[in-house]
Amino acid sequence: MKAMVWNCRGLGGPFTVYQIKDSRRIHHPNIVFLSETKKPMKFAKTVCRKLGYQDRWHLESPNGTRGGLLLLWDNLIEIKQIVGNEFFLQVELKGVGISDWGWFIFAYLITDRRERRRQWEFLEDSKGKWGNS
Repeated sequence: MKAMVWNCRGLGGPFTVYQIKDSRRIHHPNIVFLSETKKPMKFAKTVCRKLGYQDRWHLESPNGTRGGLLLLWDNLIEIKQIVGNEFFLQVELKGVGISDWGWFIFAYLITDRRERRRQWEFLEDSKGKWGNS
């Protein structure tokens, strides 16, 4: 399984969608995680369609024009559940080369030390559910 992770700093940039398409063509990722999308659901839906992900995506909407997390996956990936908030997507999945369900955590970590400490505490508190699926 291949994953592509990218802080796109806004899906609305003039070359962002083109760059994502080009990276997908070169690397063939099964999962694409984009942070800092900064765009609402309607815009994200249009981008997902342009990228060829009709119904295989999940958006944690930005807070105004801050943040936003977008996960896209191809038809070789099975998603059991997604638990998300403004900083994390906790995804239970299986796919290429993975025979059992497992948790994958996609994170957008803040540079502020206090906020980052809270983010790590959140992950520590969450990991109990990542045991045997």
